[in-house]
Amino acid sequence: YGKKFAGIRIEIYAQPYVISKARRKPIMRPKVSVIIPLYNVQDFIVRCAESLFKQTLDETEFIFVDDASTDKTIEILKQYAAKHPIRNIKIIRHQINSGSATARNSGLDAARGEYITFADGDDWLEPNALQELYDKAIADDLDIVYCNYYEDRGQSVKLIEQYRGTTGKECVLAMTGMRMHGSSWNKLIKREFILNSGQRYIDGLDLYEDVGLNVRLFALTNRIGFINKAYYHYMQTNPNSIISTMKGKQRKRAMERIGNITVACDFLKAIGWMQGDIERAANEWKLIAKNELIENNKVSLLRWILTFPEADCAIWKSKQITFNLKLLLYHLHNKQICLYRAQKRLIGWL
Repeated sequence: YGKKFAGIRIEIYAQPYVISKARRKPIMRPKVSVIIPLYNVQDFIVRCAESLFKQTLDETEFIFVDDASTDKTIEILKQYAAKHPIRNIKIIRHQINSGSATARNSGLDAARGEYITFADGDDWLEPNALQELYDKAIADDLDIVYCNYYEDRGQSVKLIEQYRGTTGKECVLAMTGMRMHGSSWNKLIKREFILNSGQRYIDGLDLYEDVGLNVRLFALTNRIGFINKAYYHYMQTNPNSIISTMKGKQRKRAMERIGNITVACDFLKAIGWMQGDIERAANEWKLIAKNELIENNKVSLLRWILTFPEADCAIWKSKQITFNLKLLLYHLHNKQICLYRAQKRLIGWL
């Protein structure tokens, strides 16, 4: 059937219920919904889908949200899904490209699972990922459970260990301090908690949209658990990924990142958390983000000066930027564009 809203037509293909391979009885409500936004991942979708359909947790629904791909992503996915008739598979298709944030929201609207997680169409999961995350969430009655992950470059795989937080405030501090990845794909979150929170991805802000939402969600609960294992392979080999395709669109990339950081920080301020360590971490977070605005023209320098001026106090304290860059930013903070340019030329000569 089809649904129309916000100028987007969505087609959903799904069985009303599926038969569990293990129990051979109808599954009325999935334990986990996995939402997979897709855009032109024809070279990777089979590997992703295979890792999902091989999950040891039977009671799972898989919601693929195609954001108007122009390649054969959906054709390939349907052919592969047909080989797994016992799996609960939905394919949602946007008729116009609306961005990853909107695709994620479409998936949230369609999800019926007790818990929700995400995967990107060019990544893949270990087969026991959903089972172990779900078992942990149920055993400890958690709103959120998260884990480590692998940074996978094909020829090499690196384990990325995450900061282990026991409270929402500790995790928010770690995410704003860039010590904990803000992605949604290494987190399992209770669907009821998301619905009751009223929080959503921000349509149109498609870069760093995960951390923009997760900062808000972690701030609303202390029922958080951590598994010291890695299940998710974050692939670095797709030239069509949003990070890769944004490389030639520096201003758009910066503005979307700044937009999501603004939403997250405004939320923290509204609940009284924008003070102390979190405020200091947030200022450095803002500073790193607004540095992406800088291009080789005066307009971009003025834009930097006007964006997040409160973050300039982090210039000399930041451990993320070099001393030479600190000198350049100090000149911009003081609106000394001529000195900035002279210093930049001098650095270039050294």
